[in-house]
Amino acid sequence: MNKKKIETNIKNGKYGGKSSSEYSIFDSLNENPGCVRAEEFKYQCQLREFNDFYTKELSESPIDYMIIEYLNKFNEFINNEIEVHNYNLNESSDILRMLIDVSTNQYIKLFQSLSEDIIGHIDQMNYLGTAYLIKYAHIYSNLSLINHFIFSVLIVVTFYIFVSKNIRKQLRVMDVLTNIIFIIPSTFYSSSPKLKNFILNGKLDK
Repeated sequence: MNKKKIETNIKNGKYGGKSSSEYSIFDSLNENPGCVRAEEFKYQCQLREFNDFYTKELSESPIDYMIIEYLNKFNEFINNEIEVHNYNLNESSDILRMLIDVSTNQYIKLFQSLSEDIIGHIDQMNYLGTAYLIKYAHIYSNLSLINHFIFSVLIVVTFYIFVSKNIRKQLRVMDVLTNIIFIIPSTFYSSSPKLKNFILNGKLDK
């Protein structure tokens, strides 16, 4: 994708990734968002000032729509003819007039208000996403422990059935052979090569 196409997509609100509406954990924000703020910033909802640019409907829209509207208005703002002002930055009155002009500009006010709304959504999405991850981290952690326990038991049972029994069987054979060695008189043991070979190698010569 070339630079021009990326720029065009960004201006049209296609900022990449899946839309928040495609994640079920954000349904509460997308279906009936209202004024979305973190708990400590709830007071901002009462301080909002609406006008023809920044309406209540816009401020309580899903975040995807607000971002697209923000980008559209920003594109409109930078493409409009900008009124030229000659401010004397050495004069306090001119500086004050400049600040008033900026703070009362309908586009600047819209960007500031929409930014607060978008940040409110992002904060809430972070909270919901973190809660979701913590919840499922606990679930999968418990599942891992359960699986670990089950496989540990299976390993012990398998060892007992397929290994331990054979070891005990061989130990019994060794015990029997040991008893045989001590029962047979040493003179007979020495005089019988076949018996000696059987005891030493477990084989009888044909």
